[in-house]
Amino acid sequence: MNKILPITTPIIDCYPDMANMFSVLNCYDLPKKWILNNFIQIVYRRDEKNSFGSFLDLMRTGNDITIYQHCPYLDVNLMDKSFERNIFGDIFQFIQFCLKNNYYIQMYINKKYISAAEDINFDFMHEVFVYGIDQDNSIIYLSDFYRGKYKRILCPFEEFENAYLNSFKDNVYYRSAIYFDYPHMVKYNMDKIILFKYVAHELYDSDYSRVRRQICDYIECKNSQNDIENSYIASGYRFYYGLDFYDQLILDIKEREFDIRKPYVLLSHKRILRLVIKEMENVGNISQDNEKMLQLKLDALILSFEKIYRRYVKISLKREVKEKEVIDLCNYYAKLKELDWMFMKDVVDIL
Repeated sequence: MNKILPITTPIIDCYPDMANMFSVLNCYDLPKKWILNNFIQIVYRRDEKNSFGSFLDLMRTGNDITIYQHCPYLDVNLMDKSFERNIFGDIFQFIQFCLKNNYYIQMYINKKYISAAEDINFDFMHEVFVYGIDQDNSIIYLSDFYRGKYKRILCPFEEFENAYLNSFKDNVYYRSAIYFDYPHMVKYNMDKIILFKYVAHELYDSDYSRVRRQICDYIECKNSQNDIENSYIASGYRFYYGLDFYDQLILDIKEREFDIRKPYVLLSHKRILRLVIKEMENVGNISQDNEKMLQLKLDALILSFEKIYRRYVKISLKREVKEKEVIDLCNYYAKLKELDWMFMKDVVDIL
């Protein structure tokens, strides 16, 4: 059987779940209403060892298992890997069954056995997204991060099977420091297989009051819903919202703690605002003239973010970072914070 499910370039690819989800949602128009109601607020999370930046609406709040469950246009199922072993006994028969029923597949595999990873020479578990199979040529269609970029690859059956079979708990990886030192949240679904498919319906509608509240929360650096703080997974963490994201990023830069995902969240936030603002005009929240004006301002803002992001990445790759480079980078992000505030204030004034 040969079967390839539809995907496209995702509008957000900060993290695997987001990239996988948007590579599906961006194939359709209906989810734009849901995107409008979300992805306006961002959050920076800290504990004693780690810091992490993301979109607030796609953070787990405790009872949800995956971010896919947040989306009303996805039918989501979760199963243990042992079920696949006991019921199918062959990973490729399982993949064929899922794809035949239009389910995309996400699971952890051991990237040590995937040649496209190139520089991976140790056991490393990571989410992989399966969207197609070519039985005639023994190829699996995958999306994943390779050398820091979200890419699509064609993976030979043999490589995928080895990567999958070496991802179970009897692998030495699960007793290594890289496993125990990593934030516990990431390990939540390592034994699971996530299945989801797109479901079209007209049941969802945008919420003007929610959109405006989220933009105001972004400017005022707060989370009015308190959905994260009230969750049991918030224990031990401090949360910083909206424009406060910049201050926390600057703190990490001063400590020379570089993580390209955090400034990339800021850049992605501006990119998805293009879609959000266009949808505001589509549903009548703003006029066509105001939409065009905001898009012009946003395009200029994105150019500035892209320029500073490239500088951040270049500095993060250096073995030795000069003090002046750190100071300049901090000043750049402080200036971007000011520009961001001005833009979001314009949006609120128009709403």
